[in-house]
Order: sequence, then structure tokens, then C-alpha cells
Amino acid sequence: MTEPYQGDMQKETSLLDGLDLISSEFIQNPYPIYTKLRQHSPVTAVKNGGYLLVRHADIVTTLKNPGFGNAPSRFSTLHAKNREKYTAADLAANILPFMDPPEHDLPRRIVTLAYRNRMTQFIEELVQTADIFASRVNSKEPCDVVTQIASPFTYVTMCRFLGIPDSDGEYLKQLSEFFFYLFAPINDPDKFNEINSRLVEFREYFRACLQDRKSQPKDDLVSYLYQTDYQGEKLTEDQVIDTCILLFADGVENVHYGVGNVLIELGTHPE
Repeated sequence: MTEPYQGDMQKETSLLDGLDLISSEFIQNPYPIYTKLRQHSPVTAVKNGGYLLVRHADIVTTLKNPGFGNAPSRFSTLHAKNREKYTAADLAANILPFMDPPEHDLPRRIVTLAYRNRMTQFIEELVQTADIFASRVNSKEPCDVVTQIASPFTYVTMCRFLGIPDSDGEYLKQLSEFFFYLFAPINDPDKFNEINSRLVEFREYFRACLQDRKSQPKDDLVSYLYQTDYQGEKLTEDQVIDTCILLFADGVENVHYGVGNVLIELGTHPE
């Protein structure tokens, strides 16, 4: 393993200063850029703020450093002080990606238990759902695997995992796109207002689901998240709702783009 980077972060980020992580060039083939960064500028300034670390040793060192954390800084619009002002800030305060230990520990344990209990029952249905979508591919006809197979498969699967109607999947997938703005700089006030508005919609949807499960529990993840406890402690209703948003959005996003990446690699390196 290489030694952690010891350079001056402010002075030694000139190779690709202002690196744009969403540029078409970077998205299409980031690997040559990563190679240059590792060789010449392992800590690099990113356009719109922040720094990118590309060496394993630096990443491990940073993750172990208590001076760094997941919680939004006091300068961020997502900081907990803005919870009553912005839905985005209130939601961020309730989900694991924006929490640090020890606050992170209890919710993580409860979510893990609920997720595991639901997955134990869901495996067979997951395989059946995958088989149904795979059977739609006709080897004699062109098929856009990402839009025709991967995308609907992901949101239908997450709907069934959570216990909500398949027919709501496409609508929730659209709302998921606004959820991921929480993890990126937002410099447009109008866009930020739209994000908050859509997150309110997202919350209202799962709040209605939760109210139904409180009176009529089912074998689904919404029910398990509400019912599961760890040493007598449970998630709050808002934490259940926001965790449902997190899990749906992540489940759809990761598989949707993951399938696309696998196909690219398969086409590029068929061996």
C-alpha cells in the first residue's frame, strides 16, 4: 500500500484544478484522468467545490480521521439548523449517509435488521421478477436493455420490496432524481426550491404508506422498518419515511446505471 499523501492540499491541486465530474469526457472514460491524478495530483479540487481523493491510502486515512464526517457542515443549506426551513435539510438529518457515529449506530442497526428480515422472504420473488424481465429480451430484435429492461426492473423490484404498487414505480423514480441533488452542490435557488417541493411529494407518498401499515401491517419493508426495534429503541416515523425514500432511490439508481456499466464493460472486454 502506498503511503498517505503528505502534500499541501491547497497548493498541489493544479493538474486538473476545477475537475468537472459531470462532464461528458469524464463520464465516458474517467480512467485516464484517474491515472494522471494518482501520478501527479492525488488530491484535486473539484468544480463547484470540494476535493477528489484518488489513492487508496489517502481515502483510508481520511475515513479514519475524526476530523472528517458525513454530517453537513454548518455552512451547508443541509445543516440541521435549517431543518425547519428546508425539507431537504430535515430529510438529510434523518438518513444514514448524513450521519456520524454515535448518532449513526442505532438507525443503522434497525435498518439492517429490517432489511435482512424482508430480504429473507423476498429472495424467491426477486428471482421470479428478474426472470420475467429477462424473458422480454428477444435475441432477434434490437433492445435497449437499460430503458426497456433495467429501468423498469429496478423500480418494480423496489416497489415490491417496500410493499407499494408497481404502477407507482415510474412516478417514484422521477422523484428519486431530485433526492440525489442532496449529494451535489446546488447553486440555483429556483432549482433548490423545486427540489424541496418534490421531496415534500416523496415524503407525502411514504407517509400515506406508513399510516396504512400502522393499522394493517404487511410482510414488506415499510412495515418492518416501523416495527423493528433494537434494545427497545425504534425509528421515528419521519426516519421510517425518509429511510424508505433513501432505499427506493438507491435501489433504483444503483442497479439502473450498474446494468449499463456492465454492458459497456462486456462490449469493451468480451473476454
